[in-house]
Amino acid sequence: MRRRIIRWCGTACVAAALVAVCRGEARADNDRAPAGAAIDVLSPEQQRGMEASIDRALAWMATQQQKDGSFAGHEGGQPGITSLCIMAFLSRGHLPGRGPYGAHLNKALEFVLSCRKPDGLICKLTPGPTYGGQEDASHSGLYNHAISGLMLCEAYGTTDAEQAQRIRRAVDQAISTALKFQKERKRNTTDLGGWRYVRRTWGFDSDLSVTSWHLLFLRAAKNSGFEVPTQAVMDGLAYTKRCWDPQKQVFLYTIPVDYNLPKRACAGMGILSLSMAGEHNSPMAQEAGQWILRHSFTPYNEGHQWDRYHYGVFYCTQAMFQLGGRYWQQFFPPLVTTLLANQGRDGSWQPEARGNNAIFGNVYTTSLVVIALATPYQLLPIFQR
Repeated sequence: MRRRIIRWCGTACVAAALVAVCRGEARADNDRAPAGAAIDVLSPEQQRGMEASIDRALAWMATQQQKDGSFAGHEGGQPGITSLCIMAFLSRGHLPGRGPYGAHLNKALEFVLSCRKPDGLICKLTPGPTYGGQEDASHSGLYNHAISGLMLCEAYGTTDAEQAQRIRRAVDQAISTALKFQKERKRNTTDLGGWRYVRRTWGFDSDLSVTSWHLLFLRAAKNSGFEVPTQAVMDGLAYTKRCWDPQKQVFLYTIPVDYNLPKRACAGMGILSLSMAGEHNSPMAQEAGQWILRHSFTPYNEGHQWDRYHYGVFYCTQAMFQLGGRYWQQFFPPLVTTLLANQGRDGSWQPEARGNNAIFGNVYTTSLVVIALATPYQLLPIFQR
């Protein structure tokens, strides 16, 4: 058994679409703190409180595992919710088959693998022929697919040989499926390179949210030794950049950018997607980082109708960690204070209070918060700086 942790910026050279030039910790900007100092932005008391908070959350999440191996949540969000839970445990150093949660993780992995469709889509429900709303796989199918693919890449190398082989087959097929959906004909050329829902709806065929998950999946797959076409990543990155609004100085959900209000999650998605391609501290990323600092996560679980709080916590934490330096120093300590003050007595956090994401429950939101809080540990290779 081996833990496959591959630091992207430790390689000698990488395809231009995925990274420009890898220079370890020596970046062009001098504002980035060394990765090892990530936890040092917290006081010793905050560090202890955060670790205890994560452990309480994981203990509660373990009680929410179902007989089939899934973690509790709306079936339209499966196996994406279960995959986020697995990554939450991995982010604290728990491994399949080992330790207090080893059996939980093995069972959860088997559930995710059982959700594969014959065409390679990783989704519990079967998408209908037309768009059926948020609770239907026609909406959530590609979210489940990319999140589960990402998780399988992060878990690959932590399991026994037999399970690793089944993960490899699933990821190989999942990559092909992802590329098929990316290449579907778009009604507008501005949507080229992006991803959207399994079934088309409204006036655009790509959005930053589904696209960001797929870029994370493809990056994790590349890190783990899978074949990922350079052009697919280049096209996804180009779409991401077209979601930039120079007036608002932030990334937006779709094109045209005047369609929607800025959301914290989308700001983080843009920064993180650029980072996945080696553009760690571009002017766009810096301006979006400033925007995030102006839109804090206090008070807890509040925002406008389409601003999902915990989803934003997850993405903005990863984004600000990648930016490092003062972005991380100013962002993370107040976030930790807010999250710890609002953790439930059982160890969970509330469901999303805005939009209609409350249907996915608080196992979903708790897993997002745990991954965010555990960011300084850098145990998920995809989010290593």
